[in-house]
Amino acid sequence: MTGDDDESSLLPRGRTAAPVSTSVVAKPVEDKGLFVSKREKKSIADESSDEEGGDDEKPVIEGYAPITEKEITQAHTLSIGKLAIGSVMLGSIKSISELDMVVSLPDGLTGFVSLREVSDTMATVVDDYIANGEKMKDDDDEESAGLPDLKSMYKTGDIIRVVVVKLAQAARKSGASTVRVELSMRPSLLNTHITTEHLKKHFTLCAAVKSVEEKGYVLDLGLPRMTAFLPKGETKYVLGQTIDVALTQTPAEDTRVVAVTDKIDTKKCILTVNSDLPLEALKPGALLKTIVMSTLQDGVLVRFLGAHTGTISMSHLAEPILTSVFALENDYPINSNHVARVLYVNPLSKMVMLTFRPDLVKENRGFPFPEWLQVGQILKSARVIRTVRDTGAVLELTEALQEVKPAGATVEGKVIAWLNASECADEKLSALPKFVKANKYLKVRVTGLNPLEGQVVVSARPSVLNSEVFRVDDIIPGKLYN
Repeated sequence: MTGDDDESSLLPRGRTAAPVSTSVVAKPVEDKGLFVSKREKKSIADESSDEEGGDDEKPVIEGYAPITEKEITQAHTLSIGKLAIGSVMLGSIKSISELDMVVSLPDGLTGFVSLREVSDTMATVVDDYIANGEKMKDDDDEESAGLPDLKSMYKTGDIIRVVVVKLAQAARKSGASTVRVELSMRPSLLNTHITTEHLKKHFTLCAAVKSVEEKGYVLDLGLPRMTAFLPKGETKYVLGQTIDVALTQTPAEDTRVVAVTDKIDTKKCILTVNSDLPLEALKPGALLKTIVMSTLQDGVLVRFLGAHTGTISMSHLAEPILTSVFALENDYPINSNHVARVLYVNPLSKMVMLTFRPDLVKENRGFPFPEWLQVGQILKSARVIRTVRDTGAVLELTEALQEVKPAGATVEGKVIAWLNASECADEKLSALPKFVKANKYLKVRVTGLNPLEGQVVVSARPSVLNSEVFRVDDIIPGKLYN
């Protein structure tokens, strides 16, 4: 490997830590079309259309046919029906338990990452724990005396890269069925189609800690015959944890270990038309130089990497639009250049969703909501900015938050909320009620925070507004409740 002597001297030599099995077979995904070469995709798609019972078992996907520019009149949106096995996207950790994490996905969707799907190394650790059972508790090595703690690796609000590995039918308590979105963070599934030719200096990708050495970490990139080495720094990582890293140099042809850093300089990691990266190798979290092609009814259409197109929805523009009538062409004129971060990629349909939001583009973190803003708070003067067809309404909370903020606290920037149509009334409605219209003020209750979309999730349902107990913290010991 070429490079500075001080970097190469840190690469592990001689004795290594107790090895973790590298013969892990990643959980197979159900869409056999994504992880094959372009040459094979057409035949696989033809075979899939002939399989019996396929329509009954598989969710409706937004086609395998490429989306053309003439067909794009609105910004891409995600729904359960449009999700495809193998699609990759950014997510924001919503909650963490002992065995899995709940993840907020674009457009209000939710997915789940099990402990085993954090990485291939983590899968080995979990499998060994299950195989050995209680014996591991008697091991002298404290690190192997139980399952790894997800909360020691991640925290609520972290932005992570995920891939859809399963869409499973699940039954609700009401008897209705829903689709559970199973996700994976394994580099072996996320980094498909990335080859050594794409690995240039400052190229970013997801990696997982394969072993902890004296001077650093050996990382699994999910690529054949290649690993990475990350020197130890201020941040400590644990076995199996995933990390976003950037290459510190362009590896030589015969390189098997590449040097990387977790201190990513966003200005140097922007992919341009000269990056020569196919759409299959474009991953969520990547930074792109984009050119505006046109403005849409609800967003912006851009071109990137020469020939590919993507859209930016209203919630992912650089600044929130606070009016019901707007002219996006004033802020995003045709042929203007903007840096965007990739939110979602479906290589088969060529559907790409991007974001211009500064918190995601510059820092790769979700929207910084005020720390004192909590689920369960009631806001009496949320202003309706605009309605989005019959799906819901976008609200502004800046004025409403001024009324409930603690003494000495401030409200920085514009805080936006989303009111789903189903949260406007207790009964089922066929359309948005008349009281939900632009510039009207509503009484709402905070039901969630979505840092990825930069939105507070609220409800205007009377039963929610009048609920005496909304969180565990609301329960008063000794008090009787109906």
